[in-house]
Amino acid sequence: MPWEPATIRLSYEFHRDTVIELLRIDSKEIRIFPLVNLKGERSALLDPLLRDPAFSGCRMMVERVGYEFLRGANEMLRIRVAG
Repeated sequence: MPWEPATIRLSYEFHRDTVIELLRIDSKEIRIFPLVNLKGERSALLDPLLRDPAFSGCRMMVERVGYEFLRGANEMLRIRVAG
């Protein structure tokens, strides 16, 4: 079976754990861009991430950016560690 990147889906837990690790490494702020999939649809993982209690000590903001990488990809997620 040939490898098909479009069929590979990583779990919500994988994404959450990756963000937690990035925050551990940087400890102040990370930015995630783009927030859409290759079809230009907002990622289904974004809302659960924004509500996840694991980030209760963070300020999470979806912000508009001045460029569009893909159709509809004109927002980023900024996560700042509180305190």
